[in-house]
Amino acid sequence: MPTVLKDKENRGDWSIYEDFGEGSVLFGDRDITIASLPARLKGAEAVRTACDSKMYEKALGTFTAGADMTLYIATDTRVVDMGLPDWFADLKAGETFTLGTNGGNGSNVCYIALATGRSIRGDVNADGKFDMADIVLMQKWLLSVPDTELADWKAGDLWEDECINVFDLAVMKKNC
Repeated sequence: MPTVLKDKENRGDWSIYEDFGEGSVLFGDRDITIASLPARLKGAEAVRTACDSKMYEKALGTFTAGADMTLYIATDTRVVDMGLPDWFADLKAGETFTLGTNGGNGSNVCYIALATGRSIRGDVNADGKFDMADIVLMQKWLLSVPDTELADWKAGDLWEDECINVFDLAVMKKNC
């Protein structure tokens, strides 16, 4: 993701890194680490902001998506006037998005942005669509049929509990 950072004072404390997970450092200017996060965000690409960027009162920067992705934000619950940005959605490669201000409030921390590859819920064979073939593959995998592999097991974790089981299969069957 090419970037244009507008908070020049704290620019050196920003970074982009892959494989976000438990124990990852949240900010480039603080030793605060993540304790837990939803399964769908593990391994995400992260924009590590400077915590001190919270004081910048304009848009912090712009980024261009290098691939199709879904964007998420982790923010301080004390941020009430920030107004959530409109980029919590899927982006196509080449689209640009803006990280807005955190309100210029010194009594909170700045946010971080996380990007994950966009996958289709239920598309365990990773062919770009969710259909009966995914349900059959999931059934075979749950029954331990030899040589059965899920191309995208995370797409099959419909309960988002980091395991694939009959409950995920039931949701798949209901939604097909």
